[in-house]
Amino acid sequence: MTESEELFSDFVPSAGGEIPDATVPFSMWPYGDTTIGYIGIEEGFFGDVGITLSPEEGQTQLTDVTPGLLLSGELDVVVDYIPTMVQRYEEQPEIQMVQVLNSFIGNYVLAAPDRDATSVEEYVDEGMSFEDATAAVIADMDGATVALSADVASARNLLDGMLQIGGGSVESFGSLESLDDTQIVQLAQGEGVDYTLVSGAAQSIQLLDMGFEPVFGFEQMANNLPTGSDFTALGIGHVGLSVTDEYLDENLETILRFMSVYWRIIDYIETEPDQALAISLPYLNAATGYELTVEESAVLFQDFYQLISFDAAEEFFNDPENPLGLSAIYDAQIAAAQASGVLSDGVVVEDFVVAQQLYDLMVELKDDYEDLAADSSADDGTLAAAAAQASNRNYLDAYRILAAAE
Repeated sequence: MTESEELFSDFVPSAGGEIPDATVPFSMWPYGDTTIGYIGIEEGFFGDVGITLSPEEGQTQLTDVTPGLLLSGELDVVVDYIPTMVQRYEEQPEIQMVQVLNSFIGNYVLAAPDRDATSVEEYVDEGMSFEDATAAVIADMDGATVALSADVASARNLLDGMLQIGGGSVESFGSLESLDDTQIVQLAQGEGVDYTLVSGAAQSIQLLDMGFEPVFGFEQMANNLPTGSDFTALGIGHVGLSVTDEYLDENLETILRFMSVYWRIIDYIETEPDQALAISLPYLNAATGYELTVEESAVLFQDFYQLISFDAAEEFFNDPENPLGLSAIYDAQIAAAQASGVLSDGVVVEDFVVAQQLYDLMVELKDDYEDLAADSSADDGTLAAAAAQASNRNYLDAYRILAAAE
């Protein structure tokens, strides 16, 4: 039996076909990918599985506040970010990520419109190797004014990785300024910068609207370098939902229902993006002060966030060749944290991310439901009620409804 199978191997769904009520104090973060929970609130998805959020209308809190509120018991579920969890694991080992929602791949080197720059992909299409194409992009930046985000490390990691791959140096730039993302956008508005590396997706959208073009990014690294490359791994991050280990032990079925809501939200975004994102966009704009359009919001999910649906989770967790998969990214990030003394030896990602085990459990519940449905003698109303839950990714209660009718 694998470790994944062992963790929840003794789980038995509760008896009965009724979905119990549960109140869950919950907070999102004020970003494009982390406010999609408002879609579930407005569409009644949480209520469909018996969950009432507290506050019912939803809320956002800042990223550095939610872990403390989770540990104090003021919140039961929060949005979280695995690279940050790596850094704080030694101080907050009680926090566990139960569901991974998306990959953030949105750091790019953006060239000003008057540069008429060629991207690394275009150079590769002309027949260059990835390394030579990267060197060509760097050569195009000779003497240029470059603005680098000071907000998070990923932008610097992208620049350093590009220079190492292409054999370049910052010495070839005309200047390199480290600024916050807002200052970089202001500089671009005044036509005072040739290339930018911002960390925020919303600021990238603003720059793209000005005509800036992406010439290099982590996605290109992932597509061209070996799986698990440090260059790629140190710039990719994944957002998800976290709880405390105590809450997980005591509220497993509530967590499974909560996860089903987010898989349903992701299905909605992937099938009807404009309709779905029009629901969450006002909350994002209100929380951030931006004025993004639905079309710009859709670009965020096309170019910056790769959603991990229920169907996509199998590849994310279990495909060793997936360059954006859980082990490919976090084996490297954990090794870097251990080398710098942030993490103790022996820590592995499964110590604080149990999302794969819970996904595997939901797959098992899906299989059990489908086995029951194939031979069930339940009446049409019961079969329809179970099928409705299954279509909403709530395989726990789809199974429970049919099991109670046997």
